[in-house]
Amino acid sequence: MNKLCALSETKKKGNGTTKLNNYILIYSGVPKDQRATSDVGVAINDKYEQNIESIEYVCDRILRVKIMFDQPIHIISLYAPDINKPEEMSMDFYENLQSAIDKIPRHEKIILLGDLNARIGNEVVDGIKQKYNENITNRNGEILTEFCGQNELRINNTYFPHKEQHKYTFYDNRNNKSIINYIITNRSFLLQQIIDIRVLSTASIGTDHKLVLGKIRIGAPLSKKRPSIKTEKFNIESLNHESTKQLYSNRCQVTINPIAQFDTPNTAWNKLKENICKGAKKALATRTVSHNRRPNIKPWFTLEVKKITREKKEKYIQYKKSPTPENRNIYTEIRNWTNNRVREIKEEYWQQFSSEMADMYGAQKRIWKMLRGLKQETNETIQLRTIAEDTWEKYFRDLYAETDEPMEAQETSQRDNIEDHAHNENPTNY
Repeated sequence: MNKLCALSETKKKGNGTTKLNNYILIYSGVPKDQRATSDVGVAINDKYEQNIESIEYVCDRILRVKIMFDQPIHIISLYAPDINKPEEMSMDFYENLQSAIDKIPRHEKIILLGDLNARIGNEVVDGIKQKYNENITNRNGEILTEFCGQNELRINNTYFPHKEQHKYTFYDNRNNKSIINYIITNRSFLLQQIIDIRVLSTASIGTDHKLVLGKIRIGAPLSKKRPSIKTEKFNIESLNHESTKQLYSNRCQVTINPIAQFDTPNTAWNKLKENICKGAKKALATRTVSHNRRPNIKPWFTLEVKKITREKKEKYIQYKKSPTPENRNIYTEIRNWTNNRVREIKEEYWQQFSSEMADMYGAQKRIWKMLRGLKQETNETIQLRTIAEDTWEKYFRDLYAETDEPMEAQETSQRDNIEDHAHNENPTNY
């Protein structure tokens, strides 16, 4: 696929599509009765019009387009609030973006493009960003880095060692420069598929932003998806409520399929099992569980984190249903507290992990030092001694002393036998 462009700050109101020369422009903006200050879009070559499978107008700052080839690819055009906007606006932006990403299956490819208004620095974070970037970080950059870490996203601009003119994406009137436009992909894209990310410094697009060019090889083999294995389980957690427990007890006491006196053990067991399952299904209900779901790879995501994030989501839904100032304050308070608490839990986990690794590494060093000492002591103990010549002579005399004759007599006897044998083979006539 080629010639796809994400547009930020288009200030085009409403949602929809339109034709521009050989491109289809998909845009998402504010309602027409509001003042346009942001708005985003995606321009796609019209030869791929039939490949556009779905469009989600998330908000005036987020637009998701699903394009279907051999495998689906999700293009997300972004325009994040700048650093001067209230922090609540940035949090709303990333919550909306998180909701959009959560709808995408983990094995499908995602490309995020646009103006993130984030300066992420040049500190290396494995799997997320590399060192080829400016050395300045701001609050939006910290939020973006944390967001990419939670969703296993890779900021590809930082992986290519280009000249400064091919790295900086924004220049203001005072010639201050920064890197705030990014091309981000998920782990479904292999690093080898990202061929190059660079700024086209000579391209004139009528803005203080530079055009960022990304070369990405789409045609990769499909990942083998494991077959879906799903089963139904009873919601036994609901038994913690007294009312549910009492309802389940009453259901089990009602004999749905009574056991007869002459039933065999197998028949009686099947009836008992059927009665229990029917009672549980009516009282507890069931849920579908997937057994081939990817395991949780975030070791810091504890039950406490799960609980407080669920509470934050509930308050957010409550605020969206009734957007009053009171609900807004309640949501903002619990959101800030939750984010701080999650950050503390992550820091505690990584400190403990680092301490354990340091202890293990220190123990390894002590063990190797001890082994090297033992090896040195062993080498010092072993002494190689040469065997004296008279010792060898005595050894061989004892080895060949089969008779009581002295060694000299045996040697004389052997010479006489050799001479007799030679004389018999060559007789002389007299």
